[in-house]
Amino acid sequence: MPPSHLDQFILFLLSGLVLAVLLAILGLWVWVIPRMWYREPLLSSIPIVPLGPARWGGRTVSAVILLYLASNLAAGIGYGAFNRFQGAPPPVDQSAAAKEPATADEPAAPSAAADDAADEQPAAAKPRHSSFTLMLLNAIGSLLVLILLPTVLRRSADVALPELGFSWKSWPRQIGVGVAAALLTTPAVYAIQALASQYWEVNDHDVQKMMAETMSPGMAAFALFSTVLLAPLVEESLFRGVLLGWLTRIFTTPPFVPSPSPVADDGSIRAEHEPPNAFNLTFESSTADAASALPVVSEADPGPTSIRPNVVCPRAIVATSLLFAGMHASQWPAPVGIFFLSIVIGVVYQRTGSLLTAMVMHGVFNGCGTLLLLQSLLAQEVLKGGAEAPEIAPRLQPAVDALAAWWSSLF
Repeated sequence: MPPSHLDQFILFLLSGLVLAVLLAILGLWVWVIPRMWYREPLLSSIPIVPLGPARWGGRTVSAVILLYLASNLAAGIGYGAFNRFQGAPPPVDQSAAAKEPATADEPAAPSAAADDAADEQPAAAKPRHSSFTLMLLNAIGSLLVLILLPTVLRRSADVALPELGFSWKSWPRQIGVGVAAALLTTPAVYAIQALASQYWEVNDHDVQKMMAETMSPGMAAFALFSTVLLAPLVEESLFRGVLLGWLTRIFTTPPFVPSPSPVADDGSIRAEHEPPNAFNLTFESSTADAASALPVVSEADPGPTSIRPNVVCPRAIVATSLLFAGMHASQWPAPVGIFFLSIVIGVVYQRTGSLLTAMVMHGVFNGCGTLLLLQSLLAQEVLKGGAEAPEIAPRLQPAVDALAAWWSSLF
């Protein structure tokens, strides 16, 4: 049956979006290369959202991790229950069995129809749309995390979401920085992923499995919702907002240096020390160090130049990225490229202070992958139906087809 005109029109739109993304990436790199050549900064040293030291500690981080693990555990339990329900044997037809009752001494012989049903039982027991069910349960768990996270933060450390860097201040700029940073980073991540796939066997992503089982507009919309909106909101709030902030405070806290003894070697009292206030020196030093990390805005000059840069902690960024990549270990070797992506998101997050920018970066990166996946799968369906895929521009179409084929090979 030939594909409908609607499928061809949707494929035309998806191909146009892929081409627009490629042109945007090319334009951004044309802008970036001269700035890198002349060593000009890509990000302003003045943060969009000033970040102070994290006020939450290990108890809050543990509570957030338990919340996330509980949601994943609930999704796994629900997925197992669904598989058991789908794999249950069909009920016995009591009316057919009553026609030829069997005695205790002579059991009834199985019929040919029963043998055929037994042979077909394993195929019938196979769960239908199992990947969609797993994605749906994970989405429900992620929604629960989003709903409960503000309560957990408030109850454990009296922390609100703005302290994580989530703010609507200058939101067009936050979104613009996130989109540009994601488009600049995506080619490098894809190159790393392609190189890693040459050495390790690639494991399918849940979205790839779901779309391979059933390709429909509803599935496509759900895939975009899960990868572009839901996953970035949850993962960036946990890893960049909570975990990275806590690790930055741990790695940047100055070590305790004991003050010199107020008593000199000859037994006299040092002039710079006062015994009743001997502890004030350490307290004032710690207070000054902590205050220097806070963003200060001058009352006389409230302009942007009075805002201090946020603290960028490479060790905290690397540690968070290792954990973030490890969370995707089931999709190996995807964590190799995801680690690099997480490094860039961590740097941009701490330079800008914007959790919204980190979420946009994550969402745009996932959106590019999902867009290429949908375009590739829909093109295969259209070509199977005997029609030619619509061309946007004959000279650029081979590049779009090659990019889509390369992306499909990564899965």
